[in-house]
Amino acid sequence: MVDSDETEKIVNNFYLEILGRDADSDGLKYFSEKIKNEELSMAELSHIFRTCDEYRILQNSTPRKHDQNKIESYLKYLDPKDKLKVIFGGHWSNHSGWLILDQVDQDISKRLNFSDNTVDVVFTEHVIEHVSFTDGIYFFNESKRILKNGGVLRIVCPMIEKIIENQNSESFRDEQSLFYLKECIKPILDGENKSLEELNLNGVLEDPVTFYLNNLFMHHDHKFIWSQSLMIKVLKSIGFQKVVPVNIGEGTNQDYCIERRSRGLYAGNNSEDDKRHIPNNKSFFDKESLVVEAIK
Repeated sequence: MVDSDETEKIVNNFYLEILGRDADSDGLKYFSEKIKNEELSMAELSHIFRTCDEYRILQNSTPRKHDQNKIESYLKYLDPKDKLKVIFGGHWSNHSGWLILDQVDQDISKRLNFSDNTVDVVFTEHVIEHVSFTDGIYFFNESKRILKNGGVLRIVCPMIEKIIENQNSESFRDEQSLFYLKECIKPILDGENKSLEELNLNGVLEDPVTFYLNNLFMHHDHKFIWSQSLMIKVLKSIGFQKVVPVNIGEGTNQDYCIERRSRGLYAGNNSEDDKRHIPNNKSFFDKESLVVEAIK
């Protein structure tokens, strides 16, 4: 059990380093007890501070700069028996036990700020399509460099095979797909939708496949949409020992399957609420994504 005074110093340092202020008495007492009783690890405490509302407000109110301390402080407090699991490109979820780095923390088209053979899991969700094809290959090479032997690279992104699967208007007739069109595509293509409505047509619902395709290829600052088959070939050529195509929610370890299960139906950051939005008799709802897992 950690000494009380030392624990309070550690907790206050988290407040200073992450929130830029001294700990309030209630927070100091609460987190010190959690650490003392070994109910929270240092890495978990770091995650709590970096995902709290106060931190988000602080980040949004001031220009973000690259902060190498984010990586260093996480590694400093990571228990040696815990796996180093890194998310690149930011993430939507409240999953703990991951180091979450957004674009400001780590540009994935540049050398990754980790030593060789030090990371257990690399995860990205709807990130790789935002960089060029060549930058994507560079990131795959860098991921292989930082992963330990047996480490896992998990890529979740829009894939050509999934897009082809939805090349029929019947794919958009069910209640959830109509909701996806209205909530995810109609707002982005608002001008096109209004133009069709002025012609007494049914907006983007008049031809859902056309607007579904344009949304994925022309918007969101997408640079390159991969196919699952090409990604597998590239990762094998880079030297990963095993590369497999999987569906949303499937993989070598369920702890690594932290992607959305109801994309377009739920926009919050609670993983349990996300799963509750999955349509009956389905394991997930996602009109865009597939997954590739590669093991070094």
